[in-house]
Amino acid sequence: MKPQTNKRALVAAFSIPAFSQELPTTGSVETRLGKLELTDGYPTEATAKKLYDDIDFQRACQAYIWALSAVGFHGLYLAHLNTFGASDGDIVLYKDLKDKAGMLTLNITTIYAMSFWNIDKQGPLVVEVPPGLTAGGVQDIWQRPVTDIGQTGPDKGQGGKYPILGPNSEDIKRRAIS
Repeated sequence: MKPQTNKRALVAAFSIPAFSQELPTTGSVETRLGKLELTDGYPTEATAKKLYDDIDFQRACQAYIWALSAVGFHGLYLAHLNTFGASDGDIVLYKDLKDKAGMLTLNITTIYAMSFWNIDKQGPLVVEVPPGLTAGGVQDIWQRPVTDIGQTGPDKGQGGKYPILGPNSEDIKRRAIS
């Protein structure tokens, strides 16, 4: 079955006033995709296919970029479980290059202490940071910072307790209501 081409949507892309004076209604125009052919103001079947293929390619690139941080973080999580045999809540020290193999954002000179916690399954968590020369952070699955801890965090290296609550936490709901 041959897919239907929505020529009107493609014509709208060519009918922006700034471009309408420059584009031919019949003939061809050179673009980064190559030559695009128009007949009576409409793209030919080959041009329409080329444009839709490019849209698909762009969306695939955007999906890749959008998902990269979560996929990378999930890879860290799987290494934590499968390579080091750690469970959620266990802390693993990543000391040398061998420990960090395959991790995208780590450097070779820093010792990392990592733990994973699934708030949906395991509930809220309190991270207690002792006073001293430490620095770190809490991130979500998208590698977005939730908070810094230690010297770079609100405790400024003096130690502190950090409650980590999920968006569906009863404590959050109670505070929103009151």
